[in-house]
Parts: sequence; structure tokens; C-alpha cells
Amino acid sequence: MLGISFKIPNEYDTILYKILENIDLDKQSICKIKEGEVLNENGACFFKDEIYKWIDFETMIKSNKHYPIFLNFQIYCNSNFSQDINNYSEFLDSKCQLILFITDNEYVEVYTKKQNHLNLINKNVTKYHFEDVKYIDQNMVRKEFTAYY
Repeated sequence: MLGISFKIPNEYDTILYKILENIDLDKQSICKIKEGEVLNENGACFFKDEIYKWIDFETMIKSNKHYPIFLNFQIYCNSNFSQDINNYSEFLDSKCQLILFITDNEYVEVYTKKQNHLNLINKNVTKYHFEDVKYIDQNMVRKEFTAYY
């Protein structure tokens, strides 16, 4: 299993937190918003920056409702995140640990190098009753790693 895909409710919520809840990451891990349009409850841009430390990012997504329209979100264990990741092979060769895509407000795909992260995300998917859950295998990997898929 290379990843997981599922469908989230099309509404304002702490949805990113619900997906990533209990993921064990170093507080110094780096979160990068590669592409995205995520709105706050006032309809303004939720993310003011492209780069966050995990501890700050986690606090923000846990404490504030948001509405993801599209998103390409990446987590790195260190600050080596200069490489563009255009496909699954490049993801495997990169320092990136997890990539999360949201398209069309409700379709989510998560790829991770750590099986325990995938297991925790699967538990969250079940806990929050997300729909259309599928495990991604070699035949289902998106050809391009972009939120505009």
C-alpha cells in the first residue's frame, strides 16, 4: 500500500487536523504548502506562508476551521525541501516524508514513506467517517504530483 484516497465533507471544518491527527512528527519538521487554495471562515486565504514548522502548523489546523479547495501539502523531517516533486518516483527519492493532495474540495490522496503514518491516517478516516476509502497501489498512483490533477 503506497497511500490512501478518500472523500471528505465539502464544508468548513478542522479537516486537515482530522486527517493528520496523532501523526507522530518531530516538532521541527517542516510543512510546505506547494500549491493550494484553502479559505478561513471569513473567506480569506487560510495559509499566509508557504513554510511552517510542524508544531505551528498543527496548532493552526487544530484551532481554526478551514475550507480546502485544492492543496498540495508536503512534510519534511528537515529543511532540505528545495527539490520539486513531480511524480511518485521523485517523492521516493526526496527528503519528503508525506504528501497530501486535495482536489475539487473533497477528494484526498495521501502518500507517505512511513507505514505507521498510513495506519494512523486510516484510523482517522474511519473515526471521522470519510467516504470512498481506497488504498493506493502501483496501478493507482497519480502520474503528476500536483493539486490540479
